Amino acid sequence: MTKPFNKVRGARYASQGFTLLEIILVVFIVGVMATGITIVASRDEVPQVIRDEASLLQQDIRELQNLAMIHHRLYGLSFTQAGWRPVEIQPDVDYLTWGIDQTTVVTDDEETDKSKPLPWQPVKNIENHGLDSRIEMLMYLDEDNQVELLEKDLLVPQIIISAQGDVTPFVLVLRGERAESGSVYQITPAGLVRESDENTQSYL
Repeated sequence: MTKPFNKVRGARYASQGFTLLEIILVVFIVGVMATGITIVASRDEVPQVIRDEASLLQQDIRELQNLAMIHHRLYGLSFTQAGWRPVEIQPDVDYLTWGIDQTTVVTDDEETDKSKPLPWQPVKNIENHGLDSRIEMLMYLDEDNQVELLEKDLLVPQIIISAQGDVTPFVLVLRGERAESGSVYQITPAGLVRESDENTQSYL
């Protein structure tokens, strides 16, 4: 008489499945594994992201060169820690003798002194470029002359593109935010963005 009862009780215990603690433990382990995979995948993507950023910079330089030669005027690129913005140099302002300390450049959130025309304005037909958040950018006019990149966009162009399409030569270092990988790019007077064989660490 007790055997049927034991079978029912055994079946009831077997149907209980996992305990709550076991389920929580499994979910935790899966979460840790997924996080690890995501971090590794993100690091693997950094070199490709750097190449993509360099390619986008090349496109913007090409477009500004075309505008400069078509309109016979100066254009430039204003770099910040967050990316870059194409700017148009006003023809009635002597940019070379203006002097950065005399500018009334302001951020987009502030008002401009209308009594002094800014020597540069954003280019209407080219969008600003925001740098990928995983990438850090360093800029040099040469190996010993690093350009300080500000956090705010002051529109001040560090790079000038002449009416003939010539570009201020400079060096751009793009690297992962943890510096786990990076590339050095030489920007030539012809506006070509070329990856250099130089080690990123030589510029740090």
